[in-house]
Amino acid sequence: EPKDYDDHTVHYLEQVSSLVALAINNLLSRQALAGEEEQLRALTALSIQLSERSANMLRSLHDERSAIEAVLEINAALAATKLDLKQMFPAVSKSLSRAIPHDTAFINVWNEEECNYLVFAKGGQEFAFAPAGMVLPAERAFTSQVLERFPNGAVVRRAELEAAAPRFEVVRSALESGIVCWCAVPLRSADRLGGGLYLGSR
Repeated sequence: EPKDYDDHTVHYLEQVSSLVALAINNLLSRQALAGEEEQLRALTALSIQLSERSANMLRSLHDERSAIEAVLEINAALAATKLDLKQMFPAVSKSLSRAIPHDTAFINVWNEEECNYLVFAKGGQEFAFAPAGMVLPAERAFTSQVLERFPNGAVVRRAELEAAAPRFEVVRSALESGIVCWCAVPLRSADRLGGGLYLGSR
């Protein structure tokens, strides 16, 4: 029985994705900075931005205790991992699972120069259809289609997944693994699209 993802789930996940997108954007900017002092300044600025955005989210979620706790944990996780994506994403997924139960989770990070997505995944061996580190060219990535059709995110259910399966190998493999529903939202910061965040359920 799939988890009951709905518009409320999409809205909540979209708010969380804005935190993650902000962190990824700062990570990419920080990697471009040469000096240690500049990197430290960028990290300090990110910490302030994350705190401000988290405060705004908390105000909008005042009635939802588990959602609030998850936001606080995610904010702490983003800071604690020092923007190392390999550490950051499992920490985010673990915190998210308290507010939105899911069987697997992915972040597809967009690489503008190469026109592809780099996959960061959390899910066990049974969900090895898109392993962490996998590179998906834009034309082979279901993410491109989802973000084009649903720029603000959506719940993608079995019928649509089955329709997309012949074209997208990852979608086909996910269905074969029992994942029949995805909550998908863009990773978007102020000046760039960073990719997509997915939660999948049986």
